[in-house]
Amino acid sequence: MIIAQITDLHVRPHGASHSRYNTNASLEVIVDAINARDTQPDVILATGDLGNVGTIDEYVAAKEILDRLKVPYFIIPGNHDARQPLLDVFHDHAYMRTDNGYIQYTIEGFPLRLIGLDTLEDGNNNGTLCDERLGWLSDRLEERRDRPTLVFMHHPPFGVSMRPDEVSALRAIIERHPQVERVVSGHIHRVISARFAGTMATVSPSTCYAFAFAPPKPGEGLQHSDEPPGYQLHIWRKEMGLATHTVFIPAAAEAGRAHLAEGETVG
Repeated sequence: MIIAQITDLHVRPHGASHSRYNTNASLEVIVDAINARDTQPDVILATGDLGNVGTIDEYVAAKEILDRLKVPYFIIPGNHDARQPLLDVFHDHAYMRTDNGYIQYTIEGFPLRLIGLDTLEDGNNNGTLCDERLGWLSDRLEERRDRPTLVFMHHPPFGVSMRPDEVSALRAIIERHPQVERVVSGHIHRVISARFAGTMATVSPSTCYAFAFAPPKPGEGLQHSDEPPGYQLHIWRKEMGLATHTVFIPAAAEAGRAHLAEGETVG
């Protein structure tokens, strides 16, 4: 089984000004690159921040681009998203509509079971996993302990993206369920991997600009990096387990910066 992961699209409405980086153009190049693969992924996971501020117009533009993908894609929200506009525009994605109001679900029928987890906290850049969401995850993992599983979410379960007590609670759940092969996420706009709860946690690059490795200087925001955008491929074989490959697409960076004057930079 091959799972492609794209994340942190930050799509803008049609006709919007892209003063620093044309995120739509960058995403279009990456969609074309995935479609051009000789071996197509079985599914594509879009792990949050489809829009930049979470408006209907942004999601209309994002859907127009994503619907060009040759294989099914599945969405979870990030901190730049808004659930209701997301649901309104992607109304044909019935799996997103749940009884508890969160956009989280399981994907069955493949060699690897997929569980999408909603970490959005309205009005907060950091993620959250309340007791209700954690309980839901625990129940889903408990019902199929025999199935190798990948959990996907927007905020990574390390660093400062979520509250320490909630990360500890998530860690305890994952540790009780060794069928979890990987926890994959986005949010950080750069490739990261770390051991977590007896498995691996990974972060995919953004489909647009990357953030620099260095922490922000006092009084300054995050700094951009010249690293190209890209996506990840998570490849599952029963005899091997799950391997994660990062695919960088320099042409996507060129498309994202094409409108800049000579000498201008992204950040």
